[in-house]
Amino acid sequence: MTKYIGKPIRRVEDPRLITGHGKYIDDIILPGMQYLYVIRSNYAWAKFKLDTSEAEKKGYTVITPDIVKDLNLKPLPNFFYDKAPKEYPLPIDYEARYFGEPIALITAMDRYEVADAAELINIDYEPFTPLINPLDAMKPDAPILHKDLGTNLVYSDEFVYGNEPENVDYIEKTIRYNRVSHAFLEPNGVIADYDKFSQRLTVYANTQVPQVFKTALSIIFNLPRNSVRILVPDIGGAFGGKIFLKPLVLASLASIVSGRPVKYVETRIENITAAVHGPDRHYKAKLFYKGDKLVGIDVELIEDFGAYMHTYQPLPVLR
Repeated sequence: MTKYIGKPIRRVEDPRLITGHGKYIDDIILPGMQYLYVIRSNYAWAKFKLDTSEAEKKGYTVITPDIVKDLNLKPLPNFFYDKAPKEYPLPIDYEARYFGEPIALITAMDRYEVADAAELINIDYEPFTPLINPLDAMKPDAPILHKDLGTNLVYSDEFVYGNEPENVDYIEKTIRYNRVSHAFLEPNGVIADYDKFSQRLTVYANTQVPQVFKTALSIIFNLPRNSVRILVPDIGGAFGGKIFLKPLVLASLASIVSGRPVKYVETRIENITAAVHGPDRHYKAKLFYKGDKLVGIDVELIEDFGAYMHTYQPLPVLR
């Protein structure tokens, strides 16, 4: 192995990819496959009502929060923090809590047809004043986003090492690390294929964490873990932006209800507005020094988790 130390290693996957022989999620087509359109909230916080009658008259499969309740689906699991807000595949209380939150699903045989079919669904909103940032959300008079939690502060911890320095000088700085989009070339994409006879769910997804999501899908849909299979094709970039469960859940739900394989590839607009992004962090830091020596640091970090905590939160703030 010493012959490799300090030397660049030639990439072995490039010839296949640059000659057009890669296979990505949108290259996969299954027999009888339908396309999924996700109907999303136009408000950051609102109660809503759905009228799906016109779409159903025309024979489209429409999935509403009532179907999620009827199927007795579980919330998306958080394996690291059991006090996370409960996020269902669709909001079963008919209350959207972020702009672009999925509130209904519709499928059709063509991706352009299904986009037109989504226009047949009428939505009535009762909007509320949204919580825009964590500093406002922590004010005593701020409205509570999740009434069952009774607070907007979902996670708090303190880490202390050593003794607080005395008789020292300090400098203080407030810093904001803004929210960022991962901006990968290929957006999130999924094909879900549920076989109701064998009760097996096969998912093709450009995810970075198939084994974790195999467990998560089995929990949500009340399936044995060995009845869920996740296959990962080539991925067009990720950068940590493809460790989020929701796209797999929506496609799997649509396949279970429709009885067909279902493909969902998000648009760039969907990814920028409604996918899980990088952190919105607010730091208040003090650096303590004595002479020319740094002797201590005190940091208060407030992170905006958004309306829900994804599968891996709060791990990012603990790194």
